[in-house]
Amino acid sequence: MIKHGVQDTGDEEKQDAQYCEEYKKMLVMPENTRDEIYKKYSVLAVENPDDFFFWNILKLFVVVYEETEFKVLPKEYQKYLDIIKKEGVLFEKHIKTQDDLTFYGIQNNCKSYAVWNHRRYIYAYVNKESDMKLCKMFFEFDPRSFHCWNYVKSMGYEIPVDVENYSSLEFRDDLKVSRLIMIDPNDEGHWLLLKRKIFLREEFYVKVKSHCIEFIFNSVFKGTIKINGNEYTANDITKFFRIEEKVEDVEMFNVEINNVLFKLEAFVMPRVVQEILKLEPNNFYANRFYAYFKNKTNKFYLIKQAK
Repeated sequence: MIKHGVQDTGDEEKQDAQYCEEYKKMLVMPENTRDEIYKKYSVLAVENPDDFFFWNILKLFVVVYEETEFKVLPKEYQKYLDIIKKEGVLFEKHIKTQDDLTFYGIQNNCKSYAVWNHRRYIYAYVNKESDMKLCKMFFEFDPRSFHCWNYVKSMGYEIPVDVENYSSLEFRDDLKVSRLIMIDPNDEGHWLLLKRKIFLREEFYVKVKSHCIEFIFNSVFKGTIKINGNEYTANDITKFFRIEEKVEDVEMFNVEINNVLFKLEAFVMPRVVQEILKLEPNNFYANRFYAYFKNKTNKFYLIKQAK
């Protein structure tokens, strides 16, 4: 660890070395039976809540319990699924307990995408009363935690809005951002919120440049992208994918992602931006917002599933 102006006693290095040894032991725990698999990956998921693989193994127990069938399952998960299917799943032991696992995982790292994602996945089996208390507890520690706000929003919980809290404002879909901008056009937070809401309308959007195409996803993506018959593959999970291809006529694109056809929709400047520029032609935030979306080198397109 890099330290500035702090004398190193060596104790922290010893603790780190000890933790590494303990973590290595966790990684080599046996996984030959259903219960061994659950025990190993429960420990690992709580200890390292950022690792999607650990939580995905635990998801397999839910998959078997709910008798869900996979169309495609990555081969690295197959052996675990076979063992779990063969031995079966116990609700009290392998499903209900995942509520506590995510709770402890969030306590270890409340900014982990993987653990919040898993809590959403098992929401049907989560204690709703304690879940709401958990969210309120995290808001007391960090009122601006967008991970928790996003979770609260997706679960439909009602929590009072703090108009000075950006994360709280984003939680409320019914709050008109344009109205906030008209009231105070010099509040940068309102402009950032407007931009974010634009990009959250669909699963992803496209930034087209003269020499390449960039796909920006709102959630993690892995798979294939076809553009006018040319196929490109994202082998690793990502939220950003660039294709080095010169663009001629974007509106004529056929975009197919994981065998689903999408269409490009040209970005339309929000009316509030035009209104502010009429009232205040030199407003810094309005001009910056306009330039971000309307310029000669970059073109933005939202993507919608073709009907």
